Amino acid sequence: MRIIPILAFFIFTVNLFAENNLISGYIKDYNYTDISGAMSDINWSNQKLKKDKFIYDRGGLTLQLRFNNDVTKDIYFNTILEFDYDFKILEQEPTSLNSDGMTTYFKEGYIGIRDIGGFLDLKLGRQYIFWGKFEWGGALDVISPWNFMTMSAEKENYRVAVDALKLDFNLFDIATLETVFLPIAPINKMELPNQMGPLTKTIAKHSSRNITNTEIGAKITFEVGEDTDFSLNYFKGYDRNFSVVVDMNVATFTPEYKKLQVMGLDFETILFDTVWLFELAYHHTEDEIGKDVSIKNRNIKTAFGFEKEFSNGLSISLQISYTRLLNYNRQLEYDSLSPMLGDDIFVSRINTYSTIYRIRYSFTPMLSFQFLGSADLLDLNMMNLLFASWNISSQLKSYIGVINFRGASGTRFGRLEEFSRFFFELKYMF
Repeated sequence: MRIIPILAFFIFTVNLFAENNLISGYIKDYNYTDISGAMSDINWSNQKLKKDKFIYDRGGLTLQLRFNNDVTKDIYFNTILEFDYDFKILEQEPTSLNSDGMTTYFKEGYIGIRDIGGFLDLKLGRQYIFWGKFEWGGALDVISPWNFMTMSAEKENYRVAVDALKLDFNLFDIATLETVFLPIAPINKMELPNQMGPLTKTIAKHSSRNITNTEIGAKITFEVGEDTDFSLNYFKGYDRNFSVVVDMNVATFTPEYKKLQVMGLDFETILFDTVWLFELAYHHTEDEIGKDVSIKNRNIKTAFGFEKEFSNGLSISLQISYTRLLNYNRQLEYDSLSPMLGDDIFVSRINTYSTIYRIRYSFTPMLSFQFLGSADLLDLNMMNLLFASWNISSQLKSYIGVINFRGASGTRFGRLEEFSRFFFELKYMF
């Protein structure tokens, strides 16, 4: 753990005397404490209070270093490295070594070139790519995976950057063509239980590093007046959400990442000082006739919502999504899975309605709070994130909050109840 404060002190000292700060970043003290048991006492979780130490507790120090600069007028780069020491890993496993708590993470790193030939922008490397109009889980948001392990206050804590080549073509001042190429499909960061009913988990399967598995995406956006644009989208790659493949011969289940194609459109306009958003997408999976219970069926998904900012520091956004499965055979899934896993291990519907909501309010420039959540309306499972942020100074910032997952064992958020946590972060930025 000593390397983190030593590095932070060295970089702070160098930047203190440097004219141009090539290196920036922060050092953060954090604590994520499992509250799933406590939430069960007030009927906000199905988890029972655990007697052993919480296996998803995390706490320690993180040093993030950002190297970014403009090499020339049109060439620039950005790289983020993280050094993390989690001391709670050592508490949970008495036989672990001090070095077991230390990890180094290449979080983001790309080089970009602007205005090639007067019409092309290029970005190559690890980067965040958000497809569609909605920041949280829209119908077209299928490229950058989720990080359920460190989900807390900031976007970088709940999304994962991807290795990609991104090319943006500016066409005739009225349209933009965006293309992406990903050499290997990234996956969501989360843990599954080692046991599910009588079945034991095996190693997850996902695409190999092979040129034939390269993911591709394309989006063309048209400007209509000053306040409106719409896009046509296409993506061919792998579903970021795994399928559970069961082998009854050896009583195992395997998380597998299956092929996926997405075709759709999105729309954004400003009306009555409010931003209105819409997405429509067709998700084509490998199960074209609804006979493979381990693969999510082909589906149509739509999302509609708005974002509104008020002059008093209040902002509100709301999104309603609807998903309809095609060629789905619920009886086949029930007959196949319930004898092995029980009647409550899965919840499958042809029609799914969900909502995403966010409220932000700034009491002062220094103090604000945010409430963000997502819920499946028919199955009544949900995720809620509530936190306050305090800008103690221009360089020192703190967060305190809770994130709670709730739902039946087979639902989307019910599978994540053990990730419910209280969190506290104190961040010094340099």
